[in-house]
Amino acid sequence: KGGDISFFACTVIDISLSKREYRVFEGRDLCLIGRSQHIIFKNMSSKISLRKQPNRVPVPILWVFGYVLGIVLFALVPKEQIGFYITPFGIAFTLWVLWKKIKREELMCYFGLGFIWTIMAVVLDYIFNVKLFHLADYYKPDVYLYYVLTLILPVAFGWYRFKAKKA
Repeated sequence: KGGDISFFACTVIDISLSKREYRVFEGRDLCLIGRSQHIIFKNMSSKISLRKQPNRVPVPILWVFGYVLGIVLFALVPKEQIGFYITPFGIAFTLWVLWKKIKREELMCYFGLGFIWTIMAVVLDYIFNVKLFHLADYYKPDVYLYYVLTLILPVAFGWYRFKAKKA
């Protein structure tokens, strides 16, 4: 997890592993760096801690995957069944993202993740499907299944991960 971090004065060394560059930031407040893989915090008492930042997937990438797949499938399958064709691919991609990219320290974080993903899905669907394409009949059983899975998959995966940790 990490050691002591001074919130008043610190030196932050940003190590970008892909470019092998080292950048040092100094300041009175805690320095926050968003795109680094590893961050070393060194506070005034010379204690050093190494904190690995989780690999992050850009937040809407799951939604964009389904959206683009839906546009592609629009020409290939009946529009009433597009959601049911997307669902298996969406489940597989979501599980891959959860397995490879998402690491949380507590089970409740997976509840929050599912909640945030669901809210994002509802809002983005409304903006880019209902409003943009004027789809008054967008909300059908496949869309409700998609929303339920968006909430349930992170929670079930987190429960599985923590159950496997205890065993």
